[in-house]
Amino acid sequence: MGAGILMLPGCKTEEIEVVPVDVENQRILENQNIVQIADTSAEFTTFAKLIDAAGLRDTLSASGPYTVFAPTDDAFDRLGKEKLDNLMKPENQQQLRDILTYHVVSGKLKAADVMRSDNLTTLNGKMLGVHTVGTKVMVDNADVIQTDVIANNGVIHPIDTVLMPKDVKNF
Repeated sequence: MGAGILMLPGCKTEEIEVVPVDVENQRILENQNIVQIADTSAEFTTFAKLIDAAGLRDTLSASGPYTVFAPTDDAFDRLGKEKLDNLMKPENQQQLRDILTYHVVSGKLKAADVMRSDNLTTLNGKMLGVHTVGTKVMVDNADVIQTDVIANNGVIHPIDTVLMPKDVKNF
């Protein structure tokens, strides 16, 4: 399966490389909600644990729809074990909620919709910047490494970095 170039009239003039999704497996995912996909995906095990620790399981299992820029396990690994352990402490639940909801936007925004935006308002009310660097789509400082993982209550775009709202205290 090859990668394609998506060019949209009236949009940013740079060519954007869109990573294709495995269509055969996509049909299976469309029957699952965002949390179920995170629970069953080998690349989102940390994200799934943090959804529970933040008390967001019911929210992200609801009908939504939501767009989630989901950090992969590799992205969370770069934070370090100490920071992750600290985030999972009950006394840091609100801070964890603020971080995770900074990765979620209301609505079902596929890659083409994201690329037409300069900013997206997250569930925690903060803005995410959207821009391109060469052929990469970036959300704040994170590369979107795959696009359009469709769930029955939204869409997931895996990213390579954990996004941090500017007002989150060091943890």
